[in-house]
Amino acid sequence: MTGFSKAEHKSFVKLQDAKDYMHTKGIIDYAQDMESENENTTPERGDAAFYAVAHGKAPGVYRYYEEGARPLVDKHPHACHKHFRTQQQAEIFILDWTEEYLYINNQNWIREFAKGLVAPVLSGLAEVTGIIAGMTLIDDYN
Repeated sequence: MTGFSKAEHKSFVKLQDAKDYMHTKGIIDYAQDMESENENTTPERGDAAFYAVAHGKAPGVYRYYEEGARPLVDKHPHACHKHFRTQQQAEIFILDWTEEYLYINNQNWIREFAKGLVAPVLSGLAEVTGIIAGMTLIDDYN
């Protein structure tokens, strides 16, 4: 997630392991942002994959990693990307990420507004608006 200077990035095999970890960190009130705990989104080796770039140089869904998604996330601050089995899963990931980003920035905006410091948060909102407007839904390079 962007916007947090001390964010921790950790992966888990099981959803319950992630929940337990958050609980040990004192995170009790959270929203689970998954359509289904049992839906497998990881492509099988050799199968077609769809690469979602939620935050990068050109957000969108790409069919290829090396020629498509990778150049858009390499060296991009706070890039957010993931591969999926279907184009629909990739598109949902981008929309979910954008929704969460807007929610978090809205909370920041409310705090900053209360302090009289609105400009920094509005610049983040402008960035997300640009992401949505410029999102590429699929790029086959063919």
